[in-house]
Amino acid sequence: MAREIHYVVAPLYIEIRFMKMSNSNTTTNVFSLMLLLCLVVLGSCQKDVFNPGKIAATYEDKFPVKDIDPAQDWKMTKQIQVEVGVYEDLLTNYTVNIYDNDPADSTIVADKAVHLLASGTANSNMKFTADITCPNVLDTLYVARIDPVGRIVYKPMPIQYGLASASFGSGAATRATTRIITITTIERPYTDAQIEDMLDDAEEYVSGTQMDADIIAGKGETKVYKITKSTPFTVHITNKYPQGTIRLIIAHGANAQHEAKETIPSGVEIIIAAGATLNVAGGSEENPSMAFTGTSRLVVLGGENPGHITGNGWIEFDNPGIVNYNGGVIDGFDGFNNKGGTFYNAGTITAKNIYDTAPDTESLFINHSCLEATSSLGKNASNAPIIENSCKLIAGSIGGSGKANGSLYTAGLTMGDDASLHCGDITVYNSLKMGNHSIIRIDGALTFSSCNVRGETTGEYAMLQLTKSNSISLYNSKITGNIYIETSKSNQFKQYISGNVTFTKPGNAPVISDDTDCTFANYPTTSPEVTEPTPPAVYTYVYEDNFPLVGDYDFNDIVLDVSLDYTRNASNGITATNITVTLVAVGASKTLGAGLRIAGVPRSQLGSYTVGGTDVSRFTESLTGSLFDTSEETGNDFMTIPLFGNAHAVLGAPQGTITNTQTDGYTADPRTFTITIPQTVTTQLITQDNLDFFISYQYKGMQKRVEVHLYEFWKYGATAKGTVQQENLDLAGNNTWAVCVPDFSYPKEFVNICDQKNLNNCAYSKFLNWARNRSMDKDWSMHPNKGNTYR
Repeated sequence: MAREIHYVVAPLYIEIRFMKMSNSNTTTNVFSLMLLLCLVVLGSCQKDVFNPGKIAATYEDKFPVKDIDPAQDWKMTKQIQVEVGVYEDLLTNYTVNIYDNDPADSTIVADKAVHLLASGTANSNMKFTADITCPNVLDTLYVARIDPVGRIVYKPMPIQYGLASASFGSGAATRATTRIITITTIERPYTDAQIEDMLDDAEEYVSGTQMDADIIAGKGETKVYKITKSTPFTVHITNKYPQGTIRLIIAHGANAQHEAKETIPSGVEIIIAAGATLNVAGGSEENPSMAFTGTSRLVVLGGENPGHITGNGWIEFDNPGIVNYNGGVIDGFDGFNNKGGTFYNAGTITAKNIYDTAPDTESLFINHSCLEATSSLGKNASNAPIIENSCKLIAGSIGGSGKANGSLYTAGLTMGDDASLHCGDITVYNSLKMGNHSIIRIDGALTFSSCNVRGETTGEYAMLQLTKSNSISLYNSKITGNIYIETSKSNQFKQYISGNVTFTKPGNAPVISDDTDCTFANYPTTSPEVTEPTPPAVYTYVYEDNFPLVGDYDFNDIVLDVSLDYTRNASNGITATNITVTLVAVGASKTLGAGLRIAGVPRSQLGSYTVGGTDVSRFTESLTGSLFDTSEETGNDFMTIPLFGNAHAVLGAPQGTITNTQTDGYTADPRTFTITIPQTVTTQLITQDNLDFFISYQYKGMQKRVEVHLYEFWKYGATAKGTVQQENLDLAGNNTWAVCVPDFSYPKEFVNICDQKNLNNCAYSKFLNWARNRSMDKDWSMHPNKGNTYR
């Protein structure tokens, strides 16, 4: 019995030149012979010189990597199981897309392609589940939820132990039951009835000197004074007393004018009753109009006709441990300076600047109404107050564009349920807590420094809304909980987020609020930006055509680009698998064909395939008279689909012409067709791991075609009409003649994929490390040597 080719045949090259002498009738024939023949072994039943040892040694010697990792399987992809739930509007179907990179980050889209890995439907009663293929190098996938209008929210899905999961929404409008976030509340210091009682017993204010004298004469007993007219006044007390020793009430209907810059000493409490007004003149940050110190404090009471303080200077609160209270209106001031005390606002405050300049301790602002600093809330990084907000904060004047141009510095910010903040630049240290449905709108730069950002873990989502291409700094910070981040730079947040944090494109967050006393208007767009469809993931299959002979290892003899998607029914069941195949290049002169075996999938669960596409006739016509049948090949355990019988013919290249592998060589347009495989069951049957693409060629008079398969499919052997030269295959170890690489820039003609003697004289120098250790340099294909790849 004759043995087929079992050994390595090196190329035989004979050059014959004929030259005719111009001065002679004699023709001189000059023959130049160059034989590059390493070993030729031809076997038969009578003479078997098959030498396994030499074959194995030759394979090892010629392959560009000598010490291949014994565990190397040459797979550059992995299978991931994904599960996505959407718990938003009941009975609404949402599209779910899975991507390999951030689909909305403008900084990444410019440099790196984003590919669609899977797509399906989810609603409150149905999750989307799928097995997907992605590059080994990925540790995170991205999932997008698209509503019926086209609005998109998305989040990263870390890959852990082959799984990636995510969920969107929290059902109907709810509030967290176990609270993480609370806002301090303080009772109104005095009721209207208490004020009336105190006024009945109060003495009319005459002067600060008189008040001081009265206290001394009364040996420190508490005294209440009142101003009931439009009266100028100063406190002008030189002594310090216990808290509440002197109460000065500006009574309803009075319009008092504070005349001079002065310090309000310990023990003095100034109360502006409902319906009263206090005018404060002049002053600066360094020399304020009124400086409350020690145990002194300010109380402004609210009501239908609230108390009112107005002026154009500064008020300072240098009274740590004391709670200053506003339930009325404070406006017109250049600034407030809270130096370590607590200022509780249940009314309205408008000032140009609201500072904390305490040298050793942060002051606390508690806001339950509207607090606006038209320039800056917090002076700088070193002078930043702690803020609790249950209503509306504004840092910066809001111009005609609706943008805030001020800044906010805080050493800790807590946002209660439904609270809002609108600012220009924002810098937050230590802590940011966001209650259900709270909103922070940022028109400038965002800085989190050593900041723990937390949303509630249940209930409605809060929102960080970055309205333009902001500068973002997130030093040593982390973000978790139910928070939407509306930004075009989501990739800058990726390493800092966890939990339910979800990104949205500008205007896409499903957060609705009206313009009220505590909230500003926010409505999701009804006309979302229409984006170009995201292309599917492409996997490039590259081959050496010489097996069982050694090759030149430029891996471009056949180059195929392949993508995979599915046809699904309304319940996400798969009714068909769609495979798009593009013949990109042929870097060989011999006639090469190709086929596809659906390995590992029972043939009985697949229907009859169909082919289509504008180039389909190029592929089908090339099968006539080739090594392949013109339709599905029989005699196989698994579906085997002929792709093409002559690569040159499909590309329209002259027979034997190397095409699309040389910069100055012959070029042709790549050609594409699609294969649709229906299924008899609706579960996912076919993934990238089942796509056994192989190439083939005719060797001399062999009856069967020689097939070159990816290493991972060697275990299946050849198809019924082919051979893989099993004896050689057994000796090849884990050398390979084919690899599948995500979206690959394949080597140019005659450029080895790797050269361990000269890492610059090859296409991919990092391929060497990966081949030796499959855990290293998994991203080798993303680092080509410039000029050594074709695309």
